[in-house]
Order: sequence, then structure tokens, then C-alpha cells
Amino acid sequence: MSDSSINIKQAVVTPEKAKQNRRQSLNQPPVPKQSSGVSISVEHVIYYVTTWLQSVLRVKQLRHVGIKKSIIKSKSRSGARELETGKPEVRLDFESSKSGDNSVVVVVVTLANILAIQKHNNLKCTRFVTFANAIIKATAANVEATPPPQPAALQTKIVTSYVSGDATSFHLPFRSTDQSLLSADECSNELKAQLRRLNVSSGSTSSRHFFENSLRDIIGTKLVVNGNDVATLKPHQLLNDVIINTWLKWLTTPRSRNDTNSDVHVFSSYFISAVMANGYNKSLQRWLKKVNIFEKKMLLFPIHA
Repeated sequence: MSDSSINIKQAVVTPEKAKQNRRQSLNQPPVPKQSSGVSISVEHVIYYVTTWLQSVLRVKQLRHVGIKKSIIKSKSRSGARELETGKPEVRLDFESSKSGDNSVVVVVVTLANILAIQKHNNLKCTRFVTFANAIIKATAANVEATPPPQPAALQTKIVTSYVSGDATSFHLPFRSTDQSLLSADECSNELKAQLRRLNVSSGSTSSRHFFENSLRDIIGTKLVVNGNDVATLKPHQLLNDVIINTWLKWLTTPRSRNDTNSDVHVFSSYFISAVMANGYNKSLQRWLKKVNIFEKKMLLFPIHA
């Protein structure tokens, strides 16, 4: 018998042998995650997470917003273990009940930050507190100002999923059903920051209804946006009046009762053109029938040529 035939025979695995191999593999303990050789202090991670939450939620006692110490400790331990595997960062989600609305706060724990702050052993030292808080608050502010990355499929959908021609894309005013109109503010860094300043939650039913009623009052008559209008948002295209007017109306709609947007009135981009062509006639006077411009602190006249 040749060497090649012996090798072939040894390579054959019978069904009984295959079952035995499977049983042996099932009885073996799971392979532990490989450590990167980095030691992470759970105590420093807990401090990092707690300070981040206090900074973002603007509260000292996190239990007042439904976040318990036990949850922070549990998730911090889990995050520390992940960092020890060599991950550059981990994201920990915490449910908050601030202002009576449930929301999720994401804490981004980076390996570089933890390694930097854990060089200080005394967590109560003034030098440590100043140093660590500066790093944590700067990272939190940077994360809040950076919009979350969108999946490629979603990016494609945004570009291609609108109607074309004269078909109606959407019209205002209308009342949302399954999702708050106000949640669209989360896509803009400036509007998202404004919601935080006003302490308004885009998921709150009362906030949603207030915004939609305000939008209805400001727009008055129906504002229709069709496919040709939306197509002007494509790269290298000139915006048209419908998109400009819709965006300005949206920007200046009050989000809450103490929103200073209520002191601003934006005229239609057609207004100045109509005044220059026909003067301030009775038809244009009807545009201001429901608005007392003398109660406003700012009047905006968009000019689109």
C-alpha cells in the first residue's frame, strides 16, 4: 500500500467519529476574550459614566431621573471588560425619565480617556476632579454635536425615495401619527441643541402637539411640497421658493411657550417680489390678517431671485 493511500484512509471520518467530535466540542468551555494586556479600573469607569450623565442631564442626583447606582456599576463593569479586550471605545445606553419622558442617554467611554484619568489614583483629589471632568465634558459635548452615522441603505433612501414631477411629496400643516414631527429636529445639530436649551423632548406628546399646533398657526393655508421642489435639494441645484419658505417656517416655529421664536415673523419669499410688482395691495394685506407684526421683535424678509 502506497503512502498516498494511507493518507487518504487516515483522512476519512466515519459518521460515528463525527458525532464524537461534535460532543467533545460542545463539552469544551467557551474561549475567553483575548485581553489586550491593558488593565482598566472599574472605579474610574464608574466615575467617568456618572460624571457624563450628570453633565448631559444637568442633574446631580441621577436617581431623580430614574438612573440607579447599581445600573451604572453593572454597565461600567461590562464596559471595562470590553475596553480590556482592546476596543477603542464602548457605548453604554441609559434610560432617563427626565421631564417625565423616557429617553436614552448614550455614554461613550473611550479607552484613551480612561487610560488618561486612571493615572490619578485619588478620585477625590481636586486635581483629578478638574482634569477628569474637563476630559469627560469635552468628549460629551463633541459627541452631542456630531450626528450619528447613517447606514448606507438609509443614505440611499434619503436621496432616492421622494416623488418626482408634480406629484405631492408632502403637505403642511398636518398632524403626525406614528412619529413626532418634532423628532426631525434631532437631524440638525443647531435645532437639537435648541431643544436641550428649552428642555423640550421630541418624543413628548405635549411637546409634539404644541409644535404641530404652532406650525399650523404659522403656515395658515396649506403648503404643498412636490417632487420638483424636493429635487432642488440635490447637489449643484438652486433651491426654489417652496423649499426656502418651508425651511424658514420650520425654523421659526416655537417649540415651547418660552421659545423666543414666537417673537419672530418670517414673510414669504414671494412677498417682496409682489410688493415691488403691484404695491402693497389688498391681496397682500390679507397675508398679514392673522399676524400683528407690531408685536414681533424681528421681521424677516427673504429675497430669492
